Amino acid sequence: MKSRKKKISRFYLDSQATTMIDPRVFDKMIPYMTYVYGNSHSRNHFFGWESENAVEEARENIIRLINGKNNKEIIFTSGATESNNLAIIGICTYYNNINKNKNHIITSQIEHKCILQSCRYLQTKGFEVTYLKPNQKGIIELEDIKKKHKTKYYTSFIYIC
Repeated sequence: MKSRKKKISRFYLDSQATTMIDPRVFDKMIPYMTYVYGNSHSRNHFFGWESENAVEEARENIIRLINGKNNKEIIFTSGATESNNLAIIGICTYYNNINKNKNHIITSQIEHKCILQSCRYLQTKGFEVTYLKPNQKGIIELEDIKKKHKTKYYTSFIYIC
């Protein structure tokens, strides 16, 4: 009797942690990962110039895609954690410097770890943080947000369905 191999289909369901690179991006990146691998901030040699041009081209493409105004507002980070920290801590600190009363953050207990860590850090800097608890279905109710709402606040919810 001939044994039949079972075909196994696999599905990657952890896209929050990492995602597959788009083949078009991969194709564009090959030169910069193989033979034009200079630091884009090294402006005293060919490799740096080529890398800087590629970064600026990427910025221009993104700004066109989002119909933005200033490509210098496009910031590349190493990943989601750095991006979230930069956004949350940066925005909260900036607006708190303008208005000292604007220091209440509303988030949920089920946020990504980097969001919760940013909020804990901001608590050490004097921010008040409210951590909303999800219901039994894992949902944050809009009414819960309204109850905790104060005049001056920030919100952070990544897990929105």
